[in-house]
Amino acid sequence: PLLAFFIALYFLLFPQIKVYTDDATQTISTKTADYYALLLKNKFASDFEMLKSLKVSVEKYKCDEKEDKAFYKSLLKHQINNKKDILSSWLLKEDGTNKYFMKYTQKENELKFEDKVLKSGDFYSEIFRSLKSHTDETNLYVKKISKIRNDKKIIFSIVTPFFYLDEISGVIGFDFSIKNIAQSIKKEAKFNKTDLMLLYNNELFDLNSLALEDDIKKSDIEDFILSYDKKNKKTFFYTSENNKKYAIVIKPINVKTNIDNISLVSIEEATISKGIFKNLNYRFFILLLVILISLFFIISYLIKSFQKRLNETKSVLKAMAKGDVPDIKELEVYSDDEISTINKYINDINYNLDKTSGFIEAIGKGDFDYDYKSLSENDKIGNSLIELKKNLEQAKELELKRKEEDERQTWATIGTAKFSEIIREHSDNLEDLSYAIISDLVNYIGANQGGLFVINEDENNEKYIELLASYAFSRRKMLTKKIPWGVGLVGRCILEKETIFMTKIPEKYLSISSGLGEETPASLLIVPLIFHEEVFGVVELASFSEIEQYKIDLVEHISESIASAISMVKINVRTAELLRESKIKSEQTASQEEEIRQNIEEMQAATDELNAKLEDANSVFKALNSVANIAQFDLNGRIIDVSDNFLKLLQKEKKDLIGKVQGSFSEEAKDPTSFKNFWDELKKGKQMEFEQVVKVNGELIRLHSVYIPIKNSDGEVYKVISFANKIS
Repeated sequence: PLLAFFIALYFLLFPQIKVYTDDATQTISTKTADYYALLLKNKFASDFEMLKSLKVSVEKYKCDEKEDKAFYKSLLKHQINNKKDILSSWLLKEDGTNKYFMKYTQKENELKFEDKVLKSGDFYSEIFRSLKSHTDETNLYVKKISKIRNDKKIIFSIVTPFFYLDEISGVIGFDFSIKNIAQSIKKEAKFNKTDLMLLYNNELFDLNSLALEDDIKKSDIEDFILSYDKKNKKTFFYTSENNKKYAIVIKPINVKTNIDNISLVSIEEATISKGIFKNLNYRFFILLLVILISLFFIISYLIKSFQKRLNETKSVLKAMAKGDVPDIKELEVYSDDEISTINKYINDINYNLDKTSGFIEAIGKGDFDYDYKSLSENDKIGNSLIELKKNLEQAKELELKRKEEDERQTWATIGTAKFSEIIREHSDNLEDLSYAIISDLVNYIGANQGGLFVINEDENNEKYIELLASYAFSRRKMLTKKIPWGVGLVGRCILEKETIFMTKIPEKYLSISSGLGEETPASLLIVPLIFHEEVFGVVELASFSEIEQYKIDLVEHISESIASAISMVKINVRTAELLRESKIKSEQTASQEEEIRQNIEEMQAATDELNAKLEDANSVFKALNSVANIAQFDLNGRIIDVSDNFLKLLQKEKKDLIGKVQGSFSEEAKDPTSFKNFWDELKKGKQMEFEQVVKVNGELIRLHSVYIPIKNSDGEVYKVISFANKIS
């Protein structure tokens, strides 16, 4: 009975032990697969993040084609130098109908550079064509570019498109080999009897060959794996022809891309189960029943505890595999056993993933103050994310700067239009014009005080500088101020014809009064008002804050229009004064009319004779008007009369020429200095000659003109008559 009991006990325990060993083998195999899958995931994630960073750099850099190529070449070389497991880094860009391609290849510690135009059908051209037809996809892609079974050389390429004006303009990518991937995994390897493969597009690629012996055909295992139902079960067993059993785990590597890589882990079951069965076979009949029963309870307890911990670890790994970072709980670490060590690593990975996820979410919302540091100088993901943060900060700064420049340009355009309208509305009164300009200018640029000075002459024709309008704190300042010619900063500005901008104001030069007292301004701007190289005055602005350069540019830009308006108003005022003087003289003439009338009879005879001569002269002058090209000018060089023959030659009406400046219809007479010198000589009574080219209906006509000063009875020149001849 005792023997039967032990035999029955043996057969009762055998299935449980087999199930236990299978579960243990499956659990450890799964952990091993998870470990290597995590290594591969981190490697791919690092490569993908680096590629995204390159994409951002390429999209931001825009220059001419030559500089672009130099920048791309430097960028590719820098990446391949810093990442030795990359076989090559390359870039393809579409330029019109051509696609130029550049590539750095790393071989035996040497770099080889290629630069060429790709043809249709080329592998890289096909990648670009495929990406261009799916512009809504933003993930990365993995393409197998070659597979050479003889020397086990398998190369993959990871690529991403970059955009210009929301359209794909090119592709950037890395090439790397399976051999390099395997070497990088070996550096971190903790299981020395694991055979690894990559499963991609239903094809297997060897990473190493450790667990499988030479007498086992790998093709048999590959065929078994490819034919197995992997959708419903990720872990299964395979028994070879020599009755060796292998646990096979298929673990997806999720890097948030379109790739379907699968890590395959194969462990020989004999490493776990053979020892257990050998001990049972040799010691089962030797051990005492009490020891067996004790072991049974102890093993049952350990199995339950072990299974509980494995299930906790499994649930965490499952959540990590699905990317459910918020749902992952922290695993307990009981001791220094391997499961506790793995749990500790998983907890560290979970913590880092949670921190990385928070950082990515923060910078995605524009929060660049989020506290995030890389784990070490070799933390490729962390360093890449920090570099991405820097790139995003720079892009944000550039966008803010561009927006600020656009706002300033709009502000300047509105300001120019505003002051042009002010000048147009106040073109008949110099004081009103000056106040309107200075008051709006102070308010528009945000200054605190301003004044507009103009150049005037006294009765002795001595020049002086007069403050015509001032404005401060939204009120008109009724100040009268005259500055001698060339004195002070205003005088210096007029003499030098250059803008003066100061942030250190000379002591007692200027103060701004307010309800709180007087205070020296922080900045002072003095801009000359120049038109046709002649200074008509200055604008002086003072502010408690520093006046920015774009505001200075606006004041300088409108200064010429202000000077032109001042010049025109002065001319109009002078003309009005002349008219008033003419009216006074007319009244004086009327008072003398009676006396003249009394002398008329005495002068009648002389007048009759004179009239006869005048009629002859008028006849001659009319004859000249009909056949000669005659124009009459006032002393400012403006046309006051034109002969009919001259109008016919110029093909213009008299109203179009009256009031025009001499030479204004000429294509050559545009020099204000020459114009002034010419009329200064005429005012002195000197006869002048002048040749000019006039455009008449698109035809250029050369005229030779003689200018003759006409004097009054006092011997003063009061007008000029010109006779023009057409030069053939």
